Amino acid sequence: MIKKITLGLLIISGGLMLIERATMLVSNLSAQAYCGERYLQLVDGVMGSASCGFGWDIYLTIVLFSTMFIGMFLFLFGQGKE
Repeated sequence: MIKKITLGLLIISGGLMLIERATMLVSNLSAQAYCGERYLQLVDGVMGSASCGFGWDIYLTIVLFSTMFIGMFLFLFGQGKE
C-alpha cells in the first residue's frame, strides 16, 4: 500500500513539474483559481509582488518538490511496513 502511494506521489509531482517547466500552465491555472478576478491586477498602477498570483510559480515549485521529497522518503524508509 505504501509503495503505491509513494509511486503515485512521485509520478504526480514529477509529471506536474515537467508540465510546469514546459508550459507554465499549472501555475497559471492554480493562480487563476486562487485569485479569481484579482489575478495579476495592477496595485498602485504597477504589477509586482503585491499583485495576486505574481509569484505563484515559486509556491507551486515548493509544494511539488516537498511532495516529491515526501514520496522519496516514504519509498526509502517505508518498505519495512508492508
